Amino acid sequence: MRPLVVTLKGLAMRYFVMVWLLCVTTAQGGETPGKYANVPQSAKSLLTALKRLDSRLEIGATYATYSTEVENFYIDMKMFVGSKEGQQYPELCFMLRNCADCYVLVRDYWSDSIRGSSAVDRYKADLWLISGRPVLWQIARTNIAGINVLLNDTPQAVDNFLKQFPDDMPKLTLLSGALIVVRDARTHKVNLVEKYFQVVAKQNGSVSKNRAKVMLDL
Repeated sequence: MRPLVVTLKGLAMRYFVMVWLLCVTTAQGGETPGKYANVPQSAKSLLTALKRLDSRLEIGATYATYSTEVENFYIDMKMFVGSKEGQQYPELCFMLRNCADCYVLVRDYWSDSIRGSSAVDRYKADLWLISGRPVLWQIARTNIAGINVLLNDTPQAVDNFLKQFPDDMPKLTLLSGALIVVRDARTHKVNLVEKYFQVVAKQNGSVSKNRAKVMLDL
């Protein structure tokens, strides 16, 4: 199981660095008018891949199919973001990374729920997925919608989006979603333990306090 606290710290650091970079870009001359009018084909291909993956999720996907598509997207995304072309489009790269973060984290926990080294690890991953998967996939969809505006909408719509972008950045990140996941997972865990108490109480008339503490610590 990957430590979620470390994941959150890393996401927070990258988010604040990205905010700083965008502020510097704006201070040095602002957005170049119409700069999204001629984005490279590689960027459009990434959007197509995201839409295809999101459509697959709507009808259901196996872990194997999901993992393969996420890995393919991640490789292409990294190549674009690290290229000179990609560096000309910081907002686009920000949202592409957000999509990758969401999809990869779900893939990792999905893998743990199947291949975890112990029943406890598999239980933890299953618990996380119940709350985490729908939240993070929805955040990815929000980013996909933003990317679609930049690449396919009217110049006026793109301009409005870019003006609003600094205020919208927090809700586009995995970080905000991960915090929701932690809260919801904890709530779900407590509910599971309470149901366990009810079942055991009917059978034995009592519940071990040590057993309750172990379950809540899982």
